[in-house]
Amino acid sequence: MPLLFIGLGGLGLGTALGVGVSQGLNKTLTAIAVMALLYLAYKLGVFR
Repeated sequence: MPLLFIGLGGLGLGTALGVGVSQGLNKTLTAIAVMALLYLAYKLGVFR
């Protein structure tokens, strides 16, 4: 995967850990969902 997605994933996880466990779980799930959408967009050639 491109470094962009890895960077966004790390940022999302870092934010989730910083917010807290209860809210952090939601942040993590949101980050994963965003990552999945970005990856699908990349595979579909949106960024090409």
